[in-house]
Order: sequence, then C-alpha cells, then structure tokens
Amino acid sequence: MKRGWCCYLVGLDTRMNKRKRLRYSGQEQMGRFLSRNSRMQYETMDSVFHVSGNPDVLLVELCPIDERGHMFFGFAGRSRSSSDHNHLLTGRVEIVDYLLEGFVVYILSAERTSDGLRLVIRKTGATQRDRAVDWSVENYLRSKDLVFSKSAI
Repeated sequence: MKRGWCCYLVGLDTRMNKRKRLRYSGQEQMGRFLSRNSRMQYETMDSVFHVSGNPDVLLVELCPIDERGHMFFGFAGRSRSSSDHNHLLTGRVEIVDYLLEGFVVYILSAERTSDGLRLVIRKTGATQRDRAVDWSVENYLRSKDLVFSKSAI
C-alpha cells in the first residue's frame, strides 16, 4: 500500500482525558487549504467610487505625481512603475499600498463622467488585506472633503 505525506494534529480526547493523535492525509490538508483560499478569492470584488467635482482638479488632488514619475494614491499607495494621469484614464495603474501592517496590490483606473470622476479599484485577492482597500479609499476621500458614492461591479 502506497503511503502519501500526512500531517498529525494533536487533540484531546474528552472521554478519557488523554492526548490523541488525529491523522489527516495530504489530500485532505490540501483540500482544506484550497477551500479556504477559494473563499478568499470570492470575497474580493471590484469597487467603483463616483467622486463629484471637476475631473481635472480631482485627478491632480487625488493622484499627485512625484519628480520620478510615480503616482501616489491614498495615504500610502504608490504606483509600481512610472505613470501619469493619461495612463490612469486610458488604462490602469498598479498601486502598491501599505495596509494592516503589510503590503497590498490593487489596480486603479479612472474615467471622466459628466459630474466628476469614476474610480475603479480591482483587488487581486492575494491577501486578506484586500478587504481593507475599500475602507482605506473611503477614508482617503473623506479626508479630502469630497462627495462620493460607492458601488460594486
């Protein structure tokens, strides 16, 4: 009989008050791991923020660009590569942000609307910190005293 790798967990048998070893096969462990990660993948949703105001002024205020050409967004977010506002409007910009004592990556894109700016945030689902991205963006927009609404794609 072929044996695969396994993991032993130590539990407590309440009837006999003895330590008891529970054995899980590698496939069961991998199944538990995959099911937990698949739940994380489904929890991530793209978010849309509609910000009222002049789109050109909003872009300059929300996404300043430093002398090296990197775009900033949020309290600690910075673009991975150099980009400008036209790149944000025509495509998308990858932002690396520091949230909940760790780094998180998300994709930011924007488009002009008749009453302001539409910001689309696509989370990668790589970490559990993705849940805090919307909260951070909401607080960033509130700190700028902007009128906005949030919706999901």
